[in-house]
Amino acid sequence: MDKFSFFEPGILFREYVLLKEIFSKSDITQQELAKIAGIAPSMVNKYLMLFEKKGLIDKIGPNRRKMNYFITQNGIYRLQYLAVSYLREVAKLYSNSRLVFMSVAEELFKNGIQKIVLYGAGVVGETLLDILKTERIQIVCFVDDDNSKHGTVLNGIKIISPDKLAADIYDAVLIASFRHAGKISAKARSHGMKNIYIFSVQTDGRVSLKREE
Repeated sequence: MDKFSFFEPGILFREYVLLKEIFSKSDITQQELAKIAGIAPSMVNKYLMLFEKKGLIDKIGPNRRKMNYFITQNGIYRLQYLAVSYLREVAKLYSNSRLVFMSVAEELFKNGIQKIVLYGAGVVGETLLDILKTERIQIVCFVDDDNSKHGTVLNGIKIISPDKLAADIYDAVLIASFRHAGKISAKARSHGMKNIYIFSVQTDGRVSLKREE
């Protein structure tokens, strides 16, 4: 499962996870539930007591160590509601973020650019790859100054040395770095690369492209 640093799970998400796991495995332990939900076992116990009070689960067993949990019909309805709500928010998040980056793709298309080389095989480059490959943009390859990366593959795209890039296989080079964009742009020009763009993100979340002259 991917880790999202900026989206910490809240109460509804934990409720969804716990009910889903109980539905899948009735003999699951509180320790297992705690590990999956990322909370303390004592907090799991509070959730389970609340679920039972609301009629979402039944439990059978002599003690907490040997307890089976069964989701009720009301619990199934609640789980279905939470699942739909979760998927709706994920879809909304994807839609909103996609709209933000549409301006990047539109700027490239406006200039007749469809084949892109990403200069920088780091976090920014990987992010741009994930975004642009869904917008009819072909990522030809990564170029990077790190010799240890040459010949390797990042998310299905080969990483090559800047001096190995053939001029006839791309329409533009997109600098995939924030802090070192100016320095990398100068290196790209020194290697004879043409049509260089710098990608930037403003503090308010807006994104933009600037073509280097």
